[in-house]
Amino acid sequence: MARALLPRPPSLHWALVLLFTLLSCGIFGWVWYFIQASWVKKIDRGSNATVYLVCALVGMLLIVPLGIVNAVANNGQPRLGTSIAVLLLELAMVVFLYSAFFSMAASLRDKMPKHGVRMHIGGITLFFFTALYLQGQLSWLAHWKDTGQKAPLPPKGVFWGLFVALWGLILVGLIFVAALIGISLPGFKKTQDNSQSTMQPAALPQDVLPATSPSVADAAAVTGMATSSDAPTQAADAAAVNQYPGNDSVELAQQRAQAEIEQQREALQLERDRLDEQRRQMEEREQQHAEAARQREVEQQPTADEQYENRRSECSTGFLGSACRNRIRMEVCEGHWSSNPPPGYQNCRR
Repeated sequence: MARALLPRPPSLHWALVLLFTLLSCGIFGWVWYFIQASWVKKIDRGSNATVYLVCALVGMLLIVPLGIVNAVANNGQPRLGTSIAVLLLELAMVVFLYSAFFSMAASLRDKMPKHGVRMHIGGITLFFFTALYLQGQLSWLAHWKDTGQKAPLPPKGVFWGLFVALWGLILVGLIFVAALIGISLPGFKKTQDNSQSTMQPAALPQDVLPATSPSVADAAAVTGMATSSDAPTQAADAAAVNQYPGNDSVELAQQRAQAEIEQQREALQLERDRLDEQRRQMEEREQQHAEAARQREVEQQPTADEQYENRRSECSTGFLGSACRNRIRMEVCEGHWSSNPPPGYQNCRR
């Protein structure tokens, strides 16, 4: 009789709830939360799950326009106060949402024994899977109301299996992305190119002497075909033939490459020395120009006596202008006082 009087719970499979929620961008999920809360309200008049869900929904509806204003206003620069308000609203929404789910779970644990069945709802599983796990319990409860059978048990392990599989896929994806980034780095490509060049045999120059010629005379005949600019290379070829009577073509090519590297190194050193000499000469010329400019500035500057004569007209004649003339003398002679002043600074005699 107690089972018959129990209102039938919403029995939609939790996988369909997940699918419809994803397809509707979360809208179906919110609708289903209220469906679950309304059924719990039928068996527990004191349940506050619907109130918690309304508060969470209001918080979410406030977050959306506030986040848009924060992103658009102030020339695209988010304001600190608005960002903090959005963060607090998000935190409040999450708290109200979890309060609704745990309130519904508590109502099921407390009220269902009166109808002849006990609900075992794990708090950790409910925390991670919320509405899906709760819907699994309600679907099992609907099956029990229709048939009176408690087997199979409500789904729980399947959620943790999907949880582990999801994080495994995420980990594999991260490893794959990291591998792609590492392969695209310049250092990896350079190392790969170097390893390939090391494994490939060196290309032999056309003027390498034949492998069947072991004598130094044959080496001289072959190197004589090269131009006069290849003298260091010819010497290296001849030395390689003398050192290796078997005339190993790979070793001879290495000797020739080493000689070319030495030539390039000497040329680079000569170019560096030339640039250093040019830089030193330019610095010396700049110093000479600066010194000449300072000398011209000193020569063009009027002497203290000239400045004094030019400014004497500012003062009165006679005794009344003596203080003014003395002040002008002090100004023009500042830094030039001497007991034996040079020409043009006679007024600066101590």
